[in-house]
Amino acid sequence: MSGDYDDKPDPENPFKRVSRDDHPDRCQASDTQGQCHFYRTEHSIHCIKHGGQMTEKAHAKEQLEQYRLQKYKARVKDFSTNPKVLTLRDEIGITRMLLETKLNRWQDDDELIAHSGVILSNIQALHKLVIDCKKLESQMGMLLDRGAIQKLCDDILNIMSQFLDEDEMTQVANLVLGAIAAVTTARVELDA
Repeated sequence: MSGDYDDKPDPENPFKRVSRDDHPDRCQASDTQGQCHFYRTEHSIHCIKHGGQMTEKAHAKEQLEQYRLQKYKARVKDFSTNPKVLTLRDEIGITRMLLETKLNRWQDDDELIAHSGVILSNIQALHKLVIDCKKLESQMGMLLDRGAIQKLCDDILNIMSQFLDEDEMTQVANLVLGAIAAVTTARVELDA
């Protein structure tokens, strides 16, 4: 608003008239009686009577959106530079926990049916996370196929056989095979 004139708009009285016809803060709306004699709002060329409040609301909304955008940008930066950012496997675990919490909250079939859209959405998000995790791990060479695991175990057992007798080697081999079976079973459950 212009500071060339002594009279100023009064926030308490939005229908205060300007003191002079050539006041720069005068509403620009016109009707059959001529130009409006009220002060314009801060971010508009019109007074409240002629729609200035809509411009004020739009300005306030835009400022709120700008604030949120800056806030979100800062949060994204925090996440991207934080060394404690979760891995995709952590995100899968969190998503599964959230789904389980939601399922436990609803007590009967009617509640489950009423919330089926939310449940489906969570399942789809979880499915996408699992697929993305597998793709990423595969692309990064973090996954070993069954043949590679067996070759690795054979090599380790051959090294160990140089230092252990036959009975100890049999025990170690059985423990290793049990561990592989446990991992395979856990992997099948993860894929399910």
